[in-house]
Amino acid sequence: SVVPTVTSSSNPSSEMITSNPPSASPTKNTNGGIPSDVLLQRNGNPCVLQPGNNSSPDRIKCTIEPTANNPFPGGYDNSPVLITGHKDCIIKIQPVHWAHNRIGFYFQSTESIESINACFLPGVLLEEFVTSIPVDVQLQRNDDLCTFERGNGAYDRFKCTIKPTIKYNLPGSSGNNPVILSGNNDNDGLCLIEIQPVHWAYNQGGFYFESAESLTRINDCFTPQTHLIEFTGKILNEVVLQRDNNPCSFERGTSSRPDRFKCTIEPTMSLKSPRGYGNDSVYISGMMDLCVIEIQPIHWAYNKRGFYFEAPSENLMSINACFAPNTRLEEVKPRIPSNVELRRNKRPCIFEANGSNPRFKCPIRATTNNKLPANYGNNPVILSDNDDDSFCLIEIQPVH
Repeated sequence: SVVPTVTSSSNPSSEMITSNPPSASPTKNTNGGIPSDVLLQRNGNPCVLQPGNNSSPDRIKCTIEPTANNPFPGGYDNSPVLITGHKDCIIKIQPVHWAHNRIGFYFQSTESIESINACFLPGVLLEEFVTSIPVDVQLQRNDDLCTFERGNGAYDRFKCTIKPTIKYNLPGSSGNNPVILSGNNDNDGLCLIEIQPVHWAYNQGGFYFESAESLTRINDCFTPQTHLIEFTGKILNEVVLQRDNNPCSFERGTSSRPDRFKCTIEPTMSLKSPRGYGNDSVYISGMMDLCVIEIQPIHWAYNKRGFYFEAPSENLMSINACFAPNTRLEEVKPRIPSNVELRRNKRPCIFEANGSNPRFKCPIRATTNNKLPANYGNNPVILSDNDDDSFCLIEIQPVH
């Protein structure tokens, strides 16, 4: 989307906001989303509605902890962005200023101020919800069945007609990044299909895509009148990594890809995601939940049976010992936020009496700011400190 230039309306009217300006110049995000140097960490004040006037519409102001100054995009009616807040709630906003004078997050929204304050609670880190489906495209199926179109030397594809929506002919090619869509969910559970989009809404009414699934299954899931949405839940709740009778194998890398492992599984939902290499690590438990291996997934279920992954710290022997034939593999979810690294510095930990809430403080090397959960009595987490001579475990209840 095109980011409008900053106009005279970019300065909030008659508001006195005092803050030291940062030394670096603010940056625009040409994709329209949250700029990379802006952290939307809500402070203790509720969001407020600022009524419009003859020259400007209504807008919302949510104050945030000081971050990089960013008055962009400026103006009004900018491209919409989805923002997540408390308990993964989602609010569709049109940004006005991401961080005016470092602490002012201004935006337009059709949501009520009550809904916004319920989602953008004080202390919550607001993050962009990145959806693969274009924000203004509605994949609402019409009454027709989906069809299969033979490629005739090009690529095969499916077509599902949808009710008229915004015209969006992109991406306009084959082999694009896969997206998991949820369709006709019934009493049997979620109906999920991985697709590779060709046209999201060709001439407003044609949803074209590639998929490893059959036309029968696509029509069973993408039934007429169904609203298709992107699945953003925990995919390993839906894909069953049940090992078959064959041992895992090691595939030596080439000039175009690194080394990888392949473990064949019993047929499950076809899932080529996430594709590529160097993806975020996932911890998978294997043999009787007695072992855990850190892997970087390549394909969770390629053609329904191929589980491909990187595991730089492992060898084929350790993989087969843990991911043995006929073993159910499951994700083990770490509790530490993915963008926080708890690497201790040279200063010792200390005890703080802190009134009725005694606590410990261990200084760490600089990492992403995260004050959460910011209360006491939270669910315990077991942390390890590994070195060459020992394996040390301590159960803690996080405060910050």
